[in-house]
Amino acid sequence: MTGRARDAWFVAGLLLAAAGVLTAVSYAAHWSPCAGDAFRSELCSRRRDTWLVPPFMADPGDRVPWVTGPVAVASLLAGLSWPAVLRALPLRRPTRVVGLLLALQTVSIGVWSVVSAFTPLIDPEAPIQPLWWVGGEVLAVVFVLLLVLESDHEPRLPGSVVWAVVAVVGATTFGLVRFSVELMAFGGHLGDGYPRRGAGFGLAATLLLCGAALVVRSRLAARVARPARSEAVGLV
Repeated sequence: MTGRARDAWFVAGLLLAAAGVLTAVSYAAHWSPCAGDAFRSELCSRRRDTWLVPPFMADPGDRVPWVTGPVAVASLLAGLSWPAVLRALPLRRPTRVVGLLLALQTVSIGVWSVVSAFTPLIDPEAPIQPLWWVGGEVLAVVFVLLLVLESDHEPRLPGSVVWAVVAVVGATTFGLVRFSVELMAFGGHLGDGYPRRGAGFGLAATLLLCGAALVVRSRLAARVARPARSEAVGLV
């Protein structure tokens, strides 16, 4: 693995880990009115009713920066992690094109969410095309399939396939499928967005685990590379 590739994996891991921390902060703030006996309060009920993830943000009444801001920024950081991963992968043109389309989708989700959370330029209740929201996950499946096929012909790819899957899972955390799974896992139902308190922390855990895995991978690769360089210098 080249030094540039190691740095790219490391940057991608840091971005995902930072996104995970911000997501945890956001949902901790979101669910804070539901702590203890306050679970039956009107404010807690409203928070349950407005539990949404990027690109859907909270209704204007609950759209305060310390609640929606961190997860909006997290969605942008998660999206930006994918272009970093592309720098680390030696891809053929068709696979790279799909990867670039995926980068465009993930970053656009983040930009939309940040603008929605911090400015009045985008109405948080504006209709979102489901195809755009789920597009990243669809492109991710296509990308992984192409990557597996390409790895049979590119000797440098097989060792990176698993890590690319880890990265794409992290980068597409804020997708329709992941939102649906999180909602149902916490007792919600598709269409009503009314889960139990704690929904959202699964998304944070996904980001943290994926980010940590990529950071550890890049550091281990750097540790292996140092002795190899030392031996090469000794031979010279």
